Amino acid sequence: MKVGIYSITYRGVWYQGEALDVFSLMRLAKQQGWEGVELDAERPHAAPMDLSADDRKRLRGLTGELELPISAISPNCDFSSPVPVQREAMISYVRKCIKLAHHVEAPLCKIFAASGYDGYIN
Repeated sequence: MKVGIYSITYRGVWYQGEALDVFSLMRLAKQQGWEGVELDAERPHAAPMDLSADDRKRLRGLTGELELPISAISPNCDFSSPVPVQREAMISYVRKCIKLAHHVEAPLCKIFAASGYDGYIN
């Protein structure tokens, strides 16, 4: 077993400070001693619509250079919507995430079937 970090930690959501881009995140994860990285498939890390073919190649190269594998791509998907077009959009998004996982040589694409999140708590 290896211990890794989930990139959502450095998306700039749960702390005060700037979000890290995926390349800075990988370098920081290596400095901190993690053995792998699970990439959150949203901005600013691994939104499949943002990562060009060159970005994906650069990311693969960086994982080799750092000897730090990408252990999974994790789309934040939710297939529980009663609205068919929303479910179809999620299917399209997950397909793009699966292709991203293949391109960056991540062995897994972790799927969240439903978010269970009802919005902000007042």
